[in-house]
Amino acid sequence: MIVFFRAFIALGFVVNILRDCFSMNSLDGTQSKNNKYRGVILTLIGRDGNGNNITVAFAVVHSENMQCFLALCCRW
Repeated sequence: MIVFFRAFIALGFVVNILRDCFSMNSLDGTQSKNNKYRGVILTLIGRDGNGNNITVAFAVVHSENMQCFLALCCRW
């Protein structure tokens, strides 16, 4: 039986822009309400030069725990 563990998605150009200039503001998680696909969506939010929030990366993980948060933050 194959069990889903995690997926990580980040837009390369956003990561390159924010890597040198701005710090990350927020890391948040929310539970999936889909009965077929259970899990947690983690979102990493940064701030652009105009002070607007921008989604830097997101991940879909099996549970909300420290290991999953660290995997998202330390991936790049």
